[in-house]
Amino acid sequence: MIFTACVFHHIEGSEHDLLLKEILRVLVPGGIFVVFEHNPYNPLTRHAVNTCIFDENAELIRAKDFKYKLTSNGFKDVVVKYRIFFPGVLKKLRPLESWIGWLPLGAQYYVVGSKNL
Repeated sequence: MIFTACVFHHIEGSEHDLLLKEILRVLVPGGIFVVFEHNPYNPLTRHAVNTCIFDENAELIRAKDFKYKLTSNGFKDVVVKYRIFFPGVLKKLRPLESWIGWLPLGAQYYVVGSKNL
């Protein structure tokens, strides 16, 4: 498994395909790639990224675009799930998150793709 968390929005979009091809190359057959990213559709996430000096040049990536990038670079069985819908004050609602992972409003998302056997 190869895992990245909130990295790709710091990498120039023009470099994504080359990097994804290399990730696929080094994966063992049947291996999976998991990428977590900030969701640009979530207003609180956008605010956090827009006001963080560390994210000054970051370009958030839509989940559907990341799914397309994986698919077009040879990954198979690519799926997207959204997460972190409820902040701390609403933490009692967090058990609902497993039911609404399809809803593109969570603060983050993850995309999972695999390499053919």
